[in-house]
Amino acid sequence: MRELTRAAWDPANSLLQETQAQITAEAMDTPNGPRLVLTVRTSSATQTVFLAKGNALAAGEKIMSEARKLPGLALADSMMEG
Repeated sequence: MRELTRAAWDPANSLLQETQAQITAEAMDTPNGPRLVLTVRTSSATQTVFLAKGNALAAGEKIMSEARKLPGLALADSMMEG
């Protein structure tokens, strides 16, 4: 998986702001093999990515690593076990 740029968003884009979102993830067979299909839906956009197992695991680890940095967030032990 390629490393993302340092900023997780474009700070110069004044249209970007926090909004409600629905995130779904499902393992499925594709013509290129098994993939994790990850979709983020907001009121104005839907983005879907197909991740091979290694990329899905790396993305999950990155998300958990960043989530642990948030103040006041308590993750259950069951969420931390893989």
